[in-house]
Amino acid sequence: EEAVLSLMLEDNYSKDEILELYLNTTYFGAGSTGIKQASRTYFGKAPSALTLAEAAVIASLPYAPTGLNPLENPEGCKKRQLLVLAAMHKYGMINQGQLAEAKAEKIRLTNGTVM
Repeated sequence: EEAVLSLMLEDNYSKDEILELYLNTTYFGAGSTGIKQASRTYFGKAPSALTLAEAAVIASLPYAPTGLNPLENPEGCKKRQLLVLAAMHKYGMINQGQLAEAKAEKIRLTNGTVM
């Protein structure tokens, strides 16, 4: 059934549309569903205003949204964020300078915690 559904999705939507549907319905922890809500919950801003380092935090959350919730587990979330950034560099999505800058950035969460 899942294979048939995936084929139907691919026939009716582009890969970008499928990704958008997924990101708008995925749970990101702390009661946040979707990128927009997660961005507001953790950083108090719209997704378009996120830095690379902040976006990497959001990207790390679907792996374990409750366990990696940065408001509850900033250390664990930081470790996962660094893995996401390393993967982005490995696959050519960001350069060495962007990687270094994102790793060094101090991220302020809505609860005042700095990661």
